[in-house]
Amino acid sequence: MSRTSEREEKLLEEVKDKLAAQTRQYKDFSLSVSGEIIEAPGEGKKLRLFDIEWSSTGDVMTSLRFGPDGTDMWPLQAKGVMSKNLVGRERDGPENTNLYGYLSGGGHMRGTIGWEIVNV
Repeated sequence: MSRTSEREEKLLEEVKDKLAAQTRQYKDFSLSVSGEIIEAPGEGKKLRLFDIEWSSTGDVMTSLRFGPDGTDMWPLQAKGVMSKNLVGRERDGPENTNLYGYLSGGGHMRGTIGWEIVNV
């Protein structure tokens, strides 16, 4: 077997493994206080976001975070709507970390998250 063929075989196996590990899902959520939206996927796995949308009904900051103490992603500073199609720019979380919705005060955050679990 030539060197190129071995590399191609390895690449094909890696792609097959990645495709087998991916299962795209959508989840609707509704929060009136900060809390978990998607649970941690387990050791050796991480969450990947590919589509997000949510609205806020209070004059509070709302955002998504990987874990309760993670960095705010796409913070919305007041009442309004946030929507992003992340296909091609997916956002990966750290290994075995949940997706968390953050509200800085009284209000309501509701929306839909497109996500999948991928191997680290």
